[in-house]
Amino acid sequence: MKISARERNLLIAAGVAAAAVVVVVYVVEPFVRAQVAVRQQLEERQALLARYARAGAETEEYQRQVAGLRARLRRAEAPLFRGEKPALAAAELQELLHRIAEDVGVTTIRENVPPARPKGAFTEVAVELSLRGDLKAMRDFLFRLQAAPRLVTVSKLVLRSHPAPGVVTLTADVQLTGYMVGNGESE
Repeated sequence: MKISARERNLLIAAGVAAAAVVVVVYVVEPFVRAQVAVRQQLEERQALLARYARAGAETEEYQRQVAGLRARLRRAEAPLFRGEKPALAAAELQELLHRIAEDVGVTTIRENVPPARPKGAFTEVAVELSLRGDLKAMRDFLFRLQAAPRLVTVSKLVLRSHPAPGVVTLTADVQLTGYMVGNGESE
Protein backbone atom coordinates (compact mmCIF):
# COMPACT_ATOMS: atom_id res chain seq x y z
CA MET A 1 0.00 0.00 0.00
CA LYS A 2 1.24 3.18 -1.14
CA ILE A 3 0.60 6.41 0.70
CA SER A 4 -0.01 9.38 -1.41
CA ALA A 5 1.74 12.66 -0.76
CA ARG A 6 -1.46 14.18 0.44
CA GLU A 7 -2.09 11.38 2.97
CA ARG A 8 1.51 11.53 4.05
CA ASN A 9 1.16 15.27 4.70
CA LEU A 10 -2.05 14.59 6.64
CA LEU A 11 -0.32 11.89 8.71
CA ILE A 12 2.60 14.23 9.42
CA ALA A 13 0.18 17.03 10.38
CA ALA A 14 -1.74 14.61 12.63
CA GLY A 15 1.55 13.46 14.22
CA VAL A 16 2.68 17.03 14.76
CA ALA A 17 -0.75 17.88 16.23
CA ALA A 18 -0.61 14.82 18.50
CA ALA A 19 2.93 15.74 19.57
CA ALA A 20 1.79 19.31 20.23
CA VAL A 21 -1.13 18.06 22.36
CA VAL A 22 1.20 15.76 24.30
CA VAL A 23 3.68 18.60 24.85
CA VAL A 24 0.90 20.97 25.96
CA VAL A 25 -0.74 18.41 28.29
CA TYR A 26 2.42 16.93 29.81
CA VAL A 27 4.90 19.80 29.67
CA VAL A 28 3.31 23.24 29.28
CA GLU A 29 0.23 22.79 31.48
CA PRO A 30 2.16 21.36 34.52
CA PHE A 31 4.74 24.13 34.12
CA VAL A 32 2.02 26.82 34.06
CA ARG A 33 0.21 25.20 37.02
CA ALA A 34 3.47 25.12 39.00
CA GLN A 35 4.14 28.77 38.18
CA VAL A 36 0.63 29.77 39.32
CA ALA A 37 1.07 27.78 42.57
CA VAL A 38 4.46 29.40 43.22
CA ARG A 39 2.98 32.85 42.56
CA GLN A 40 0.08 32.22 44.99
CA GLN A 41 2.48 30.90 47.62
CA LEU A 42 4.69 33.95 47.14
CA GLU A 43 1.71 36.32 47.55
CA GLU A 44 0.55 34.48 50.71
CA ARG A 45 4.02 34.63 52.23
CA GLN A 46 4.36 38.32 51.37
CA ALA A 47 1.02 39.00 53.08
CA LEU A 48 2.17 36.97 56.11
CA LEU A 49 5.46 38.86 56.19
CA ALA A 50 3.61 42.19 56.06
CA ARG A 51 1.38 41.04 58.94
CA TYR A 52 4.46 40.02 60.96
CA ALA A 53 6.08 43.38 60.24
CA ARG A 54 2.96 45.19 61.49
CA ALA A 55 2.88 42.99 64.58
CA GLY A 56 6.58 43.70 65.19
CA ALA A 57 5.99 47.43 64.95
CA GLU A 58 2.98 47.17 67.27
CA THR A 59 4.98 45.10 69.76
CA GLU A 60 7.26 48.03 70.48
CA GLU A 61 4.25 50.27 71.03
CA TYR A 62 2.66 47.68 73.33
CA GLN A 63 5.91 47.37 75.28
CA ARG A 64 5.96 51.15 75.77
CA GLN A 65 2.33 51.07 76.91
CA VAL A 66 3.01 48.22 79.34
CA ALA A 67 6.02 50.06 80.77
CA GLY A 68 3.91 53.19 81.19
CA LEU A 69 1.13 51.24 82.91
CA ARG A 70 3.62 49.54 85.24
CA ALA A 71 5.07 52.91 86.23
CA ARG A 72 1.56 54.25 86.81
CA LEU A 73 0.74 51.20 88.96
CA ARG A 74 3.89 51.74 91.05
CA ARG A 75 2.92 55.39 91.62
CA ALA A 76 -0.64 54.37 92.54
CA GLU A 77 0.56 51.69 94.98
CA ALA A 78 3.20 53.91 96.62
CA PRO A 79 0.89 55.32 99.32
CA LEU A 80 -0.50 51.88 100.20
CA PHE A 81 0.86 49.77 103.01
CA ARG A 82 3.08 46.89 102.07
CA GLY A 83 3.22 43.44 103.51
CA GLU A 84 2.07 40.01 102.57
CA LYS A 85 -0.32 39.83 105.50
CA PRO A 86 -2.68 42.42 107.00
CA ALA A 87 -0.97 42.01 110.39
CA LEU A 88 2.27 43.34 108.90
CA ALA A 89 0.43 46.29 107.37
CA ALA A 90 -1.27 46.96 110.73
CA ALA A 91 2.13 46.92 112.44
CA GLU A 92 3.47 49.40 109.90
CA LEU A 93 0.41 51.63 110.47
CA GLN A 94 0.90 51.44 114.25
CA GLU A 95 4.55 52.36 113.91
CA LEU A 96 3.65 55.36 111.74
CA LEU A 97 0.99 56.53 114.22
CA HIS A 98 3.33 56.14 117.23
CA ARG A 99 6.05 58.11 115.45
CA ILE A 100 3.64 60.94 114.56
CA ALA A 101 2.16 61.01 118.09
CA GLU A 102 5.62 61.15 119.64
CA ASP A 103 6.76 63.91 117.26
CA VAL A 104 3.80 66.20 118.00
CA GLY A 105 3.57 65.47 121.75
CA VAL A 106 0.34 63.48 121.92
CA THR A 107 0.04 60.68 124.49
CA THR A 108 -1.47 57.36 123.51
CA ILE A 109 -3.81 56.15 126.26
CA ARG A 110 -5.32 53.07 124.63
CA GLU A 111 -4.79 51.19 121.41
CA ASN A 112 -6.78 48.47 119.63
CA VAL A 113 -6.27 46.73 116.28
CA PRO A 114 -9.54 45.29 114.92
CA PRO A 115 -9.39 42.53 112.29
CA ALA A 116 -8.63 43.56 108.72
CA ARG A 117 -11.57 43.82 106.32
CA PRO A 118 -11.55 43.19 102.58
CA LYS A 119 -12.81 46.18 100.63
CA GLY A 120 -12.91 45.40 96.89
CA ALA A 121 -9.38 44.94 95.59
CA PHE A 122 -7.95 46.31 98.84
CA THR A 123 -7.78 45.33 102.48
CA GLU A 124 -8.61 47.90 105.14
CA VAL A 125 -6.31 47.75 108.15
CA ALA A 126 -7.62 49.78 111.09
CA VAL A 127 -6.11 51.00 114.34
CA GLU A 128 -8.24 52.54 117.09
CA LEU A 129 -6.45 54.97 119.39
CA SER A 130 -7.39 57.02 122.42
CA LEU A 131 -5.13 60.04 122.56
CA ARG A 132 -4.55 62.86 125.03
CA GLY A 133 -2.94 66.19 124.31
CA ASP A 134 -3.52 69.89 123.96
CA LEU A 135 -5.41 71.48 121.06
CA LYS A 136 -2.28 72.39 119.08
CA ALA A 137 -0.82 68.88 119.46
CA MET A 138 -4.08 67.28 118.26
CA ARG A 139 -4.20 69.62 115.30
CA ASP A 140 -0.59 68.81 114.45
CA PHE A 141 -1.31 65.08 114.79
CA LEU A 142 -4.18 65.29 112.27
CA PHE A 143 -2.13 67.50 109.95
CA ARG A 144 0.77 65.05 110.00
CA LEU A 145 -1.64 62.21 109.16
CA GLN A 146 -2.73 64.16 106.11
CA ALA A 147 0.90 64.61 105.03
CA ALA A 148 1.94 61.02 105.88
CA PRO A 149 3.83 59.02 103.26
CA ARG A 150 1.10 56.35 103.36
CA LEU A 151 -2.61 56.71 102.72
CA VAL A 152 -4.32 56.95 106.11
CA THR A 153 -7.94 57.93 106.52
CA VAL A 154 -9.73 58.96 109.70
CA SER A 155 -12.80 56.71 109.89
CA LYS A 156 -13.96 58.00 113.26
CA LEU A 157 -12.99 61.00 115.37
CA VAL A 158 -14.51 61.89 118.73
CA LEU A 159 -12.97 64.84 120.61
CA ARG A 160 -13.66 65.66 124.25
CA SER A 161 -12.23 68.66 126.06
CA HIS A 162 -11.13 68.70 129.66
CA PRO A 163 -10.71 72.32 130.60
CA ALA A 164 -8.32 73.04 133.41
CA PRO A 165 -7.12 76.44 134.59
CA GLY A 166 -4.83 77.80 131.89
CA VAL A 167 -4.75 74.66 129.71
CA VAL A 168 -7.29 72.90 127.50
CA THR A 169 -6.59 69.20 127.32
CA LEU A 170 -8.32 67.09 124.73
CA THR A 171 -8.90 63.39 124.54
CA ALA A 172 -9.64 61.90 121.16
CA ASP A 173 -10.99 58.53 120.16
CA VAL A 174 -9.72 58.02 116.64
CA GLN A 175 -10.12 55.15 114.23
CA LEU A 176 -7.51 55.33 111.50
CA THR A 177 -7.56 53.14 108.42
CA GLY A 178 -4.72 52.19 106.11
CA TYR A 179 -5.05 50.26 102.88
CA MET A 180 -3.07 47.48 101.30
CA VAL A 181 -3.45 45.74 97.93
CA GLY A 182 -5.10 42.34 98.11
CA ASN A 183 -7.90 40.74 100.00
CA GLY A 184 -5.99 39.64 103.10
CA GLU A 185 -6.79 35.95 102.67
CA SER A 186 -3.16 34.91 103.11
CA GLU A 187 -3.31 35.49 106.87
